[in-house]
Amino acid sequence: MTLQSLLDDLAVFCIFLMIGFLLREFIKPLRKLFLPASIIGGAVALILGNKCIGLVQIPDSFEGVSGVLITVVTTSVVFGIDINLERLKSDIDYTLACNVMYGYQLLVGTLVGAALCLIWPALPEGWGIMGVFAYFGGHGTALVAADAFEQLGIEGTREIAVILATIGLITAMVLGMVVVNFGIRKGWGSYVQSPDKSDEATKAGVLPKEKQVPIGMEKVNSIGINSLALQLCFIMISIFIGTVIFGLLDDYIAIVSQFPGTIKGIVGAIILWPLLKKLKLDGYVDRRSISTISGLALELVVLTAVATLRIDIITSYFWPIMIYSAAIVLPMLIICVALCRGFCGKENWFEKACCLFGMSNGNNATGLALLRAVDPNSQSNVAEALGVFMTVSLWIQVAPGLFPMMVTGSMWTMVLIGVGLVVVDLVVMKLFFAAKRGKQ
Repeated sequence: MTLQSLLDDLAVFCIFLMIGFLLREFIKPLRKLFLPASIIGGAVALILGNKCIGLVQIPDSFEGVSGVLITVVTTSVVFGIDINLERLKSDIDYTLACNVMYGYQLLVGTLVGAALCLIWPALPEGWGIMGVFAYFGGHGTALVAADAFEQLGIEGTREIAVILATIGLITAMVLGMVVVNFGIRKGWGSYVQSPDKSDEATKAGVLPKEKQVPIGMEKVNSIGINSLALQLCFIMISIFIGTVIFGLLDDYIAIVSQFPGTIKGIVGAIILWPLLKKLKLDGYVDRRSISTISGLALELVVLTAVATLRIDIITSYFWPIMIYSAAIVLPMLIICVALCRGFCGKENWFEKACCLFGMSNGNNATGLALLRAVDPNSQSNVAEALGVFMTVSLWIQVAPGLFPMMVTGSMWTMVLIGVGLVVVDLVVMKLFFAAKRGKQ
């Protein structure tokens, strides 16, 4: 690949991303489904490309984009994350609830996936764990796991990842709004008497002035270095550090060579970020700019992954995927409400249940979207509780790279981890939060 071909491929990506954006802007049903432009544009590229009707030649480089750039996305998670003890004490109940849901999806997904393999033997080995990554992390996290499976020589998981994540995104909002409406009518909400009808998430056009926010802050004089370039340096240096460390370990530990690049970036960031803080250089890091870079990389990852899906795999696995999704998603409607109602306090339990259902079926954004419907003026502490969960649960970012290796060794390892997360966190919630809730 030459630099010119790279530029040409980037132009193709931008054309389809713009097509996806324009279709979303002018076709309201697409906005009602909460589909991002990257999925829509990728679907258009898939249909028009050589795998369907053949009107457009999709660049060969698209096949490998997700496996490379997903490392940028996962590395970016670590920067700017700090643990505040007071916040941890006040909001840890929500973190425990999230861990229960994560364990539930891992446990049920592994068992249901294994059962379906008995009916459809052609399903990829260990594919049942894909649900927890697709539902609990969205397209980006699911594609990390799919890349780890492909490095192990197991094909077909990328198509499953995209389909499951898309199903999760849609059900998070559609079924989530059912929960919102039902809960408000039952009087469970603390801040609204009827669901928010502003429909902000499905509006088109330019954002109003008061809602426009900067995508980053300049931390240094731009004459010296572009601020976004500086933040990109932090990300890439982290990846370099992790790559060097794993390269050295590979000489002594054979299994290290099987670790995906995503883990290398996270390890590098875990080393670099505390070092910057220790040297009092953390002021150079701008969390919002790093999130912007991560968001751009994720757009590339999702669109190219959708554009290069194998249609034959999608059609072959359609029914097991539907059965699998129903087995995991539908019970969550009851579990999220029961879990938060039992352990998360009288005032904000319903708001936490809505956010939990949204984020454990789609991603943090869908969780916050449902939260906004029941807490439009941000009066609850739920967004803060979500931040605490993201801070203390960085291990979840490593799981998509490690679990595929573990499940191919023994699926019962995943079952035990799932059971452990559910049981341990439920016991802690029962001991420390059930009594607390009763006193409120």
